[in-house]
Amino acid sequence: MPIRVTARHPIRRAGRSWPAEPVTVPDGDLTDAEVAALRAEPELTVEDIAPAKPAKEKPAK
Repeated sequence: MPIRVTARHPIRRAGRSWPAEPVTVPDGDLTDAEVAALRAEPELTVEDIAPAKPAKEKPAK
């Protein structure tokens, strides 16, 4: 599942720099251990993001 990471101030964790702006991380870019480390870091807010649903096709007329 994709996640959104927001830092209180710029910080490095899990081999990456995290700016103060929210960063969306696609599913599979981080290992489970890296995500767990980010979630345990008090300077970061980690939110789960629901995967985008494909657009529904309009029925043919």
